[in-house]
Amino acid sequence: MGQIAPDLRVKRLDGSGVTLRLGSRSAKPHVLYVFSPSCGWCRQDVDAVNSLVAQISGRYDVVGLSLSSAGLGEFAARYRNAIPIYLADGGSRTANLYGLGSTPETIVISSQGKVVERWLGAYEGGTKRDVERFFSANLPDAGR
Repeated sequence: MGQIAPDLRVKRLDGSGVTLRLGSRSAKPHVLYVFSPSCGWCRQDVDAVNSLVAQISGRYDVVGLSLSSAGLGEFAARYRNAIPIYLADGGSRTANLYGLGSTPETIVISSQGKVVERWLGAYEGGTKRDVERFFSANLPDAGR
């Protein structure tokens, strides 16, 4: 919290590399949703993430970051192109840059490039309420 978000070297779904400069000044703040395709909680969050994106897209740029390539194409299709999906390039190095551990995780980065909020876990219970309050959004219950 309060730190400048480091640049991330990532891959697009087609395998090409790109650098996400989330720590640079931008017109809108960013939301980085970190997941793994094999994570059950991440699969349950898909409808809530799609709903959140629909509600905040005018105010935030939302980016999905997968920590694993296994099953990524199929999993990404569930987002119906609501957000750009990238694969962490460099594995543990990327996780270390952002202090990532388990998934899912949601990180909010201000338009000045500073990490201002982060939630670990699925959008249910207290996490769901906190995300809804922060974004003034109303999310559906996690899918089962």
